[in-house]
Amino acid sequence: MSELDRFDFEDREDRDSVCPTDAVEVCYDRILYETPAAFLMEFGKSEVWVPKSQISKHRVSVGMGRLGGSIFVPVWLADAKGLDYEDEV
Repeated sequence: MSELDRFDFEDREDRDSVCPTDAVEVCYDRILYETPAAFLMEFGKSEVWVPKSQISKHRVSVGMGRLGGSIFVPVWLADAKGLDYEDEV
């Protein structure tokens, strides 16, 4: 099963909801590992555990031989984990 196949929000009740106003978009390079509660994601040279419950939206970008994408998480989580983002959604 590929990393993208595993990134599935079908069991989340709020999967189609609009992102919270305090959410920011952060880009990741790869999903390294998954547990029932979180993903271990690669952001540049850093590996960060991100709780599934805090991901409100997911975008996949496949191209130029890379798998990756972006996730939308609360500002407080991005700050706490040291994740780069530009503007709030």
